[in-house]
Amino acid sequence: LLAATNDEEPTMRRHAEHYLALAHEGESHLTADDQVLWLDRFEHEHDNLQAALRWTVEDGQPERGMAAAAAMWRFWHQRWYLFVGRSWLERLLSAAGADETAAVAKAHVAAGGLAYWQGEYQAAKRHYEESLRIAQGIGDRAAVAEAIYNLAFTPAQVASTHSQDEWWADAPEQIALFQDALARFEELGDVAGVAKTKG
Repeated sequence: LLAATNDEEPTMRRHAEHYLALAHEGESHLTADDQVLWLDRFEHEHDNLQAALRWTVEDGQPERGMAAAAAMWRFWHQRWYLFVGRSWLERLLSAAGADETAAVAKAHVAAGGLAYWQGEYQAAKRHYEESLRIAQGIGDRAAVAEAIYNLAFTPAQVASTHSQDEWWADAPEQIALFQDALARFEELGDVAGVAKTKG
């Protein structure tokens, strides 16, 4: 019916704009006191959110989709849509090209987080390393600290897929990364970063 009235494209655009905005609006709530309310809301709107991501690819705006997908990755994690979320992030990262921006670094963190919870630690490590490389390149100190913190979880996990001996061998690297992240969070005055690193 939309196609017959020549209203398909503007309607799809308005739909996508609404749900891309919703993804960003919900990001901070996914780790707040009203987390469950927003997880339920994203669950209810999951098909619409994915339709909006699909529109960004079809309309040649994958960067917008990538940013929205990175904003909602904790929903995919908490509700165990790990494959769905990671597939979207990797598709959008690929479509977005070789730009090295804070948004791309953040999307790699999101993809790495989902890969980590899938037990694909090498893939998680690659995403975290790419996030770190980009953050260092653009001089984003907060993103560098976050990337190092995330990367600190991978040495022991990667080694544990081989042998117990390798796990212990990689423990010093893991400790050094956590210490580096902690020092950076302290320098930035990032109280939440310090707390999670010490925890």
